[in-house]
Amino acid sequence: MKAVQLGEIEGPVMAFGSPASNLQAVMALLGEAARRGVKRGAMICTGGLIGPCGDPGAVVSMLRTLGGPVLPSEAERRLAAGPRRGGALAERDWYRLADDRIPQGDRVWMAGLPEAVLFTRKGKRFAAVADRGGVAAPDGGPDVSDDVLRMALERLGGDLGPLDAVLAGGSGHAFRRVVDGVEWIGTGSAGLPPGDGRMQTRFVLVNSGIARLHRLDYDVAGALAKMQQVGLDRRWQDALAGAPAPARELLPGPRAA
Repeated sequence: MKAVQLGEIEGPVMAFGSPASNLQAVMALLGEAARRGVKRGAMICTGGLIGPCGDPGAVVSMLRTLGGPVLPSEAERRLAAGPRRGGALAERDWYRLADDRIPQGDRVWMAGLPEAVLFTRKGKRFAAVADRGGVAAPDGGPDVSDDVLRMALERLGGDLGPLDAVLAGGSGHAFRRVVDGVEWIGTGSAGLPPGDGRMQTRFVLVNSGIARLHRLDYDVAGALAKMQQVGLDRRWQDALAGAPAPARELLPGPRAA
């Protein structure tokens, strides 16, 4: 497993998952980082750069320029492999939008991204990973059981050594759980709300060795306007406004390969 070693980090660390092409949310994250004293190199993205919002090219470019560690999820790995080859994509498909908007230089950058980030904070050893560390839930859904987390921890421990905590992308909702003595923090999504009726998204702040989940306020109206401008599916617009996320058939599947 290709891992970036950050060593001991003196100040706070921000971890966030699934910016989901939401430029307004990424800009709000930068504001929170500045307010909380997080250095740019200590802002860790646990994958999901592209998604159902309207600014895939700008989000990828901004996170690349930011210089903090970025982990690729499945969508980024697909984009890194090159433009789509054949196969019709549905109108207003967000993967198609990203495929059209992301230049070759950013694809090359995504191809070189690591699979994990390791750092220590106040004597605790943290790993950040995307897609639950490569272990999927049995039904392919966003929720995770303790058994799924145990499988992921076994795999990660074999590749990365002993861990005190894992910051993981690939889960629909942010959460904290202790499994076999290791704290697992699902970073959730910074770009899409969890479908609980609120429009706030989530991020994680690690300070003094303790990870806490925080809600993120951002310019929702601006993000919605961009989605409308590029013609993305109205159901994703509703989700951005706090409604439950659309059914799984609106996620990019084999037709987006």
